[in-house]
Amino acid sequence: MKAILVVHHEVRPETYLLDDRAGAVRSYFPLFQVGADSAEPRRDTVASAQAYVGQFIRDDAGACFGETHFSLARIEGKQEDSGSAFLRRAIVLIDGSGSMAGRLNGRTKLDLARQAARTFIDSLPSDAEASGIAFGQQGNNTRAGKEQSCSAINTLAAMTPHHSALLATLDETKAVGWPPLAAAIEQAQAMLQNSSSSGEQIIYGISDGEETFGGDPVEIARRVNQGQTRAIVNIIGFGLPPKEAASLKSVANAGGGTFVDAHTNRAFNEAMGVVRESNRRAGNAVRPGEARPCPT
Repeated sequence: MKAILVVHHEVRPETYLLDDRAGAVRSYFPLFQVGADSAEPRRDTVASAQAYVGQFIRDDAGACFGETHFSLARIEGKQEDSGSAFLRRAIVLIDGSGSMAGRLNGRTKLDLARQAARTFIDSLPSDAEASGIAFGQQGNNTRAGKEQSCSAINTLAAMTPHHSALLATLDETKAVGWPPLAAAIEQAQAMLQNSSSSGEQIIYGISDGEETFGGDPVEIARRVNQGQTRAIVNIIGFGLPPKEAASLKSVANAGGGTFVDAHTNRAFNEAMGVVRESNRRAGNAVRPGEARPCPT
């Protein structure tokens, strides 16, 4: 792998981009201010970049960046649509079906879902708008109560940059009926805006089961991701049987996102770490999964 150092100039503090030009490694880091009228690479720019990166590499630079060519540094304006985007809007979907009252490692799955939602919301960029939807928390978990659950899509809070308003609603969620997952994703899509950049908008679904009303969440997730909203659909599940895990994974794949099955406390904690890191990177124009950490 060959990494190329690119120094971007714009009105805000500078970043540099390490890019293998094949999309395998792509990371922005803070650097220093470079004049917007600079036309040619400067020796002090390259030297400063070398010094900055060098402080993070102690033993094996190749294991982290591969073969890095600082001599190829150049000055260029940052591209607005570079394949990654700042996270602007996020919607959390919480499964309110009766099975969420079940327990996993000593806690109800609904309690775990609330914690997962809090982690996600707390780690959002401060200026990102957020909303929440509970689905399936009407009727009951019997066949007789299923019909009422079908249309049970409840908005917890309107889209807002004030995340505390959304956090305050999480304890109101209940484990009651059946999960209309497809309808919940469709409702989330209606709350988003058209976007020209994949990654500006995220739908984060939390569930312990597959669609139960004959909807097609895979097709809807695909439309959400490939249509005008270009939103990413991520799913976290709790202790799922293989068939249902595969079903939810298909939804996330179609939505351009990731599926995680948190079946143990360790898996849950690891999933929450991924959520926090993904949102941190999204706030710095780095899509989840694009950068790999240096060895420690």
